[in-house]
Amino acid sequence: MSRGGKGQKHRRGKGTGGTKTHADSSRGRPTHRHRRSSPLSSDKMNDIVEILQMRGHHFLWIGNELNMWDIPSELLVQKSLSDQAYGNVLCVGYGLGLVQGYLLENPKVKRVVTIERYQCVIDANKNTFGKLNGHIVIGHFFKPPICKNFDFVIGDVCADIMPRYLPIYKRFKRKAEEYLKPTGKFITWCGDFFEYLIKGPTSSAWYEQET
Repeated sequence: MSRGGKGQKHRRGKGTGGTKTHADSSRGRPTHRHRRSSPLSSDKMNDIVEILQMRGHHFLWIGNELNMWDIPSELLVQKSLSDQAYGNVLCVGYGLGLVQGYLLENPKVKRVVTIERYQCVIDANKNTFGKLNGHIVIGHFFKPPICKNFDFVIGDVCADIMPRYLPIYKRFKRKAEEYLKPTGKFITWCGDFFEYLIKGPTSSAWYEQET
């Protein structure tokens, strides 16, 4: 599960290629780099997926976008999400594998599956940490569900807690329901805020002001 560095995330194509060791003095310690070639409309761009280490913490960069980090405050958020889960759990996006690691420690959880769009994100984690957490499926969350009997879906929906992201949250939640059992539950780090906007009497005014 990954989060944009307080900026909007961008959808990109699937990765294609090899790895090499790279030192970037402006970002952190040497790490493995994974290059992916991606279509954006009629153009193409190359993104580097890197996991860099600084002051004992890891930072996942996708191109110029800081996507995930393992600083203490983030670990608390991921642990809180994992503590709510039980049964068969689907994680949307691998990130740094933080919530997956906590889910595997949760005795109420039977199985942890992650659907990750980009193989290069998985490769970067494997090369950096030497192992992966849970079962991983390379695929697109918004395509037909890989399975429809999950008890929990955990997804990192939006880059920030702002009313302008409410339509994204609603779309994500609708899709998550396709993966869930009738009694299943979808949770995310910002879910309480967006559910308040949906149910609150002032939600439409907030949304219109932000957009």
